[in-house]
Amino acid sequence: MTLIGSSTPTYDSNGNVTNDFLHTYTWDANGRPTTADGVGLSYDALGRMVEQNRNSVYTEIVYAPKGGKLALMSGSTMQKGFVPLTGGSMAVYNTSGLAYYRHSDWIGSSRFASTPGRTTYFDGAYGPFGESYSQTGSTDLSFTGMNQDAVSNLYDFPAREYGIQGRWPSPDPAGILSVDPTDPQTWNRYPYVRNSPLILTDPTGMDDCGPLCAWGDGGCFGVPGECAPSGYPGGGCTLDGQDMPCNLVYQLLNGGGAAQCPNNVCSDFSSNGQFTQFEAFADGCAGYMSSSSPVGFSPCDIANARAAVSSAAQGKPIDPNQLTGKALDVYSQLIALGVSPENITIYQTGTQSFQAVLTDAGFNQLEQSPNFASNPGDVFLHYPYTEGGRSDQTPSLHGVWFGEDLTDYVGGSGVYTEFHEDSSNPYNGGFWGHWGCDVLHISCH
Repeated sequence: MTLIGSSTPTYDSNGNVTNDFLHTYTWDANGRPTTADGVGLSYDALGRMVEQNRNSVYTEIVYAPKGGKLALMSGSTMQKGFVPLTGGSMAVYNTSGLAYYRHSDWIGSSRFASTPGRTTYFDGAYGPFGESYSQTGSTDLSFTGMNQDAVSNLYDFPAREYGIQGRWPSPDPAGILSVDPTDPQTWNRYPYVRNSPLILTDPTGMDDCGPLCAWGDGGCFGVPGECAPSGYPGGGCTLDGQDMPCNLVYQLLNGGGAAQCPNNVCSDFSSNGQFTQFEAFADGCAGYMSSSSPVGFSPCDIANARAAVSSAAQGKPIDPNQLTGKALDVYSQLIALGVSPENITIYQTGTQSFQAVLTDAGFNQLEQSPNFASNPGDVFLHYPYTEGGRSDQTPSLHGVWFGEDLTDYVGGSGVYTEFHEDSSNPYNGGFWGHWGCDVLHISCH
């Protein structure tokens, strides 16, 4: 006699189980099963299962913005719909309407379901590794908040599929990041929650979490012992407030496409009571932004605007009749571009240093000038300023400025700008000369 599942499983070259004598699998290059017991499985760019194919009968999975399953579809027919409720409960709909309410225990497992008429629809319990027993009635099972797929019979965790044998059929996609050198149980990449299911949970399929995560903070953030911010249902990694598969978040972090919130606190309240959210921007800056911050501006923009406002406030407004050098050239070209003299103030902060402040009306006149156009490339050349433009002349008057809403936000008035002239006009084919001047400080005119 041989115990079921006691024979040695077979694996592919990436360490994924192909036959554990209970299930057979095939896998893609990303460690996701493409078939389970002959059922075809397809995924979207986020690694979420979006289609199942059993004998040419297709089931599509639709997800909610927060990442949880919203509906199971067969063509245009909704087979089942899921609506999260407060307290971890869920309303489940079928083709006839509201079918039952699913109620969860402290780790998110569905232990009981009731009908709209307050009768018992399902009553059951789970073993420590997700095996169901003492089941009365029938419904889709949910172990630690993860749905058991009705087609493949696997629990659909964000990073991996799980088959209740106490082990994963594929290795932990977190790789070395999931290993704690002081804990030999983490050296094996297959066991479920280090073989300690009574005290640990794993809401993502990557790493594992202690009771504090499961009780209060919604699950592992992706680093052993660290948790996701409170309030995100389902736990796991979050990206811009949405639950995301941790393997995708790891890829973004490693590739520089995301920034990890300090101490995994992505939102908080500032000292003045304003709600703040940690945000990362394309200019490489990341930081906490208050709810009243102007949309589209990064922490670097705000810091630089404060510095510009402070610099101009310490300077001395110059009578246009006393302007000399570059300051005079800038003033003259602004007039030539259609900005009214009363809308221009030049602050002298050094022998050749100045800040130009245009009123809102003057800024609008500059933007509307047919000889002064926006040039997005200048934004990157003059980081971290927010906008750029250039007169289509030689020598070219080149300006970078802060939006008026940002200037007002940091305590200034008008639009603070920095201008200079150069003969390497990108509009006239001189991009590399201008780039050399701005970045390498050579080829300047």
